[in-house]
Amino acid sequence: MPHEPSVVKLQELIQQETIGEIRKIDLILQFPQWPRAWQQNAWITSREQGGFILEVGIHWIHMIQKVFGSIHVINSQVRFPPNTGECEHEVQAAMELEDGTRIQLNGIAHFAGEERVSMVVYGTEGTIALENWDQLWSGRNGESLVPVQVEESLSQLPVLKHVIARIQG
Repeated sequence: MPHEPSVVKLQELIQQETIGEIRKIDLILQFPQWPRAWQQNAWITSREQGGFILEVGIHWIHMIQKVFGSIHVINSQVRFPPNTGECEHEVQAAMELEDGTRIQLNGIAHFAGEERVSMVVYGTEGTIALENWDQLWSGRNGESLVPVQVEESLSQLPVLKHVIARIQG
């Protein structure tokens, strides 16, 4: 994920201080159904091997650490359903970067609505949002967020994408 063009562009915007100094980061993991319809297998629903924190959240945590630096967990709360074998249905965590910037993780599964997997970065002068993996938005304080144009050539493709590109052409 850190090599994806939208993340490379996000990192560029952060380094250019487009939104000023970073005040806070929200990480949002929302899944109306878990596992998702295309992920029906036993391990992804088990507490031991699966769950959205491990399956999805880890990619976002890795990306945050690559872009912003090390994370320290202050506290976390994970809620599991009464069935002791099932994975989490909710998570809340308060974390910090080394410079003290707060990161708030909120996750939920099994609700009415749309899936949302996103990170919102609040700065002193604006906001950047990476919505649903690769849709980058930005805006100045007091204004609406607008889409940020991202060019595919911004990053080196991860190895798997190189392999797929070779197979396809």
